[in-house]
Amino acid sequence: MRGMIGCAGMIATVAFIFGAIGSLFATQANLAERLMLALMPAAFAFVAAMILFTRDHARHTSTMRAVRKMLLARNDVNDHDFLTQFPDAD
Repeated sequence: MRGMIGCAGMIATVAFIFGAIGSLFATQANLAERLMLALMPAAFAFVAAMILFTRDHARHTSTMRAVRKMLLARNDVNDHDFLTQFPDAD
């Protein structure tokens, strides 16, 4: 979880830098408005990254559970039967 938050924070930092550069072009805005303009894309990028990381983690977890369940339900195979499934490549 810390890794996901760290990566989302780095993405948000990059978005904040781009937002800060973009806010320099808002000549009529004061400092608070410029910070708000820089923080909005950073917050959106952070939330979006967290949502995507959570989705990927859920997919990975469900896939691992499905594979584990499939492997446990499979019949045992001895070494000779396993090796007969592969052609002699040597």
